[in-house]
Amino acid sequence: MERVVVADPYYPTADSFGAVRVTVITVDDMKKEGADTPIEALREVPSFVGTTRTENDSFGGDGSASVNFYALGARNVVTTINSRRAFGFSNLNAIPTAALARVEIVDTGLNGSDSTAGVANFILLDGPGEAPFEGAELRAFYGNATDADAHVRHVHLRAGVTGLDGKVSIAAAAEYYSRAALFSRDREISRTGDLSNDATGLGLGGPNNNSPAFAGWLSLSGSILNGGGQRVLIDLTNNAPAPPSYRAFDLPPGTDPSRFSFRAYTPAIPAVEKAMYFVTGRYKILGDGLQLYGDILYSKTKQDNAIAPTPIAFTSIANGLADVRSSPFNPFPGSTLTSLRYRTVQELGNRKSFYDQDYYRYVAGMNGDFNWGENPFISRFGYDTGFVYERADKARTDSGDFTRAAIRNQIRLGVFDPFIGQFAPPAGIAPIYSNGVQTGTRAYDNTAGARAASYVGHSFSYERDWLADFRASAHLFPKMWNGGIDITAGYEHREANSKQVPDAVQASNDQVGFNQMPPFKFRREVDSWWFEFAVPLVTSTMNVPFVRSLDLDLQWRRDEFRDTNLLRVTGSPVQTSARYASENPDENFGGSPTISFRYQPNPDLMVRASWRQSIRPPAFEELFTPITQTFPAIFGDPFIPFPNQGTWIGGNPALRPETTDAYSAGLVWSPGFVQGFTVTIDAYQLFTTNLVLDPESRTRMLLAAKTVDPDGCGLGVLPGGGPAQGITFSRFIGIDCIDSGFANGGKRLVEGVEVSASYDVPTERFGRLKFSGGWNHFFTWKGQPGSGSPTTSFLGNYDNRTLPFAPGAIPWNKGFLRGEWEWKRFDLVVTGNYIGDFRDDPAFDTIARSGRRNVPSYVTLDFQATYEWKKPESEPVYAKQATSRATDFASATIWQRLLWGTKVTVGVNNAFDRNPPTILAALNDNYDTSLYSIRNRYWYVAVTKKF
Repeated sequence: MERVVVADPYYPTADSFGAVRVTVITVDDMKKEGADTPIEALREVPSFVGTTRTENDSFGGDGSASVNFYALGARNVVTTINSRRAFGFSNLNAIPTAALARVEIVDTGLNGSDSTAGVANFILLDGPGEAPFEGAELRAFYGNATDADAHVRHVHLRAGVTGLDGKVSIAAAAEYYSRAALFSRDREISRTGDLSNDATGLGLGGPNNNSPAFAGWLSLSGSILNGGGQRVLIDLTNNAPAPPSYRAFDLPPGTDPSRFSFRAYTPAIPAVEKAMYFVTGRYKILGDGLQLYGDILYSKTKQDNAIAPTPIAFTSIANGLADVRSSPFNPFPGSTLTSLRYRTVQELGNRKSFYDQDYYRYVAGMNGDFNWGENPFISRFGYDTGFVYERADKARTDSGDFTRAAIRNQIRLGVFDPFIGQFAPPAGIAPIYSNGVQTGTRAYDNTAGARAASYVGHSFSYERDWLADFRASAHLFPKMWNGGIDITAGYEHREANSKQVPDAVQASNDQVGFNQMPPFKFRREVDSWWFEFAVPLVTSTMNVPFVRSLDLDLQWRRDEFRDTNLLRVTGSPVQTSARYASENPDENFGGSPTISFRYQPNPDLMVRASWRQSIRPPAFEELFTPITQTFPAIFGDPFIPFPNQGTWIGGNPALRPETTDAYSAGLVWSPGFVQGFTVTIDAYQLFTTNLVLDPESRTRMLLAAKTVDPDGCGLGVLPGGGPAQGITFSRFIGIDCIDSGFANGGKRLVEGVEVSASYDVPTERFGRLKFSGGWNHFFTWKGQPGSGSPTTSFLGNYDNRTLPFAPGAIPWNKGFLRGEWEWKRFDLVVTGNYIGDFRDDPAFDTIARSGRRNVPSYVTLDFQATYEWKKPESEPVYAKQATSRATDFASATIWQRLLWGTKVTVGVNNAFDRNPPTILAALNDNYDTSLYSIRNRYWYVAVTKKF
């Protein structure tokens, strides 16, 4: 429900709404959704679409979560806590619900950096606009899925006191949360990567994404014995293979039933454990004129993630083919073996990553407010200044992997037999061969060999961030014809320091199953100035026909960035720093402006419109990634020639910020003849230039334009310090290499409309009925990677990075509708959630269709019932009732007194147990993990006790 300032919370009017759309989600709203974490609640917001990290972030996820509005990406949303920027706490899973009062979502195009898609402002206990929290609340929550154990346990306690006639207020909260893992094999939609018709019987026509990397697979040259080419053991439990034990593999391609189903081993929703604490205090020294405040927020989060057991491929002499050829267990003449694959399923099990993260946030500040009602120059003055320090320590521990050098050594020693089947005994006796002729038998122990070759990796990352700010506001010239003007000005300096230390083994690049965490050390310094003028042009006291009020708001903000790469690495770009500012960086007074107005022809209707500019500064990796050699996935396309040396990519310190012009127009209607009803409609347009192309997208652009790089592979450097960009041709082999990297140049256009409505119906006999809903519809979502290049529409589509700027799934429509009935001590809530249809990525469709495959719309229903034992009113209105109330208190039993203030809630989300729709291109569990949840039907019970 959008609300800014409302005198009566049940009956908002058009006067309550500002020129900018603000959606408010209270902690009670979250509970009525059945949400137990902030990210679960925000997923219901209609504009929450596009790829981002959520609780379903299983494949390599570290347990963090972020918001994504209008599919513009998490980097275009600013996360703030009590209206000040969050750093490490932009991970929403580190924000405790026990400490949360409400979330304010300010939509589309605020000026300033990173706020193109808006701001998610988390207001904590006793935060801005919140009354001091008094009393105590204990809540215990348990939830689980009806199919497979995926339980959630959550306990929180929060309390607050005030004293010295309201001068002092202190509040604190503590929370413990744990969640069991839900595995991909526990859901029909994700139990296998084979989406072909033969496997599913559903006519999906998808590819078989199961892996060809498993024990028992090899390839041979020529036509020897029972044939050459790709071969696989007929019986994967075989530990005594001979040439007749093999058959042809994967003919036709992608159909072999022996392919490895990695989904049998991976979690769809990883296990999590969290402990979080919050303390806040306020002290009024001089009443409202001087108040000191401070907060301490701490969160420890642990996530136990896993991916399938480590696969290894021996495909060349350089990567160990000679070692497997010379293995005594090789049943073929050595020179005929051209490749072999193995996967340590039984020896080491899953590759596991354990993330242990500590977040700290300290805030100290003071503010005040002065009112001089009779002063003709200034009637009010307020100020707020504060300091924020954040620290984040993150450790990643990897296990279940081994190094290539060590496993090759175990093969040479004859301990590890790479020729047994995937499910054969990992230790035992196997035949040995000499040039394809059996000469006897020998003991092997793959478990011992794999463990001897294994390692435990420890990687670390550290963040040390701080900001200091000052803001002041005043109401000037209150005796003017319009009642005066409001002015606000402020300054902020912030500094973000990040450091990442990879594991020594992984830094050597000899590990097999994990990606190396790149080393970096980075600092960003930002200075920001802003001011705002709010000028009423017409007020209700002026009695202008058809103009009850007309307000104009002008804002200006300038952000100056200084980014520094503090880690000197061989191969890094020449330039190690970058300086840039918001719009018009070369002008002394350049900045991001905002103009908005608010018009009311009558008390029931308000019209609003705005134009804003915002920027998205380049990220560290976009600026300073060292120049490295890669072989992007695009070269799997048969129409793109494979270059001899692949692609050389690197950061580009000359990048400029992305700039967005945001336009919005809407209305708020609260008809007086339908008390309690309000509807808001807002249309928006977001046009972004200077979009930053990632290296893979840039490579596609260079190939299409046939841009030539005369400097040679990986050697050229742009004047700004990044890698030269273009194609190096060879007389004999065609394309020798492609020099690519991050670059500006793209454009994006997003248009849509967002609608919300609420209707509160109080009755005398049947309690209170409440209805609310929200809906987002996109008209346009398209991107152009560069000047002269074709524009691609992503609206109503899912694209798995087969095109530049692919944002994930963008349905035309998304919305919800909620009804609530409060009667006496009961509260019943029913919520319907709707995600519209869209089209699958045709690159992953194996059936010839008349059009693209349609991903159907998705509807779920949630139910919740609450019963509360309410304490009788202690101060009755009528004297006659006083005796009755006193009698009630005196005669109450101890059990009645214990039950007062107790609330029991039961609920079920996705009551009809609907699987998310299958997406052929979504390789992670066959569905969009940002848009849907695979938990399916989920029931819960909660007990809340207020003291």
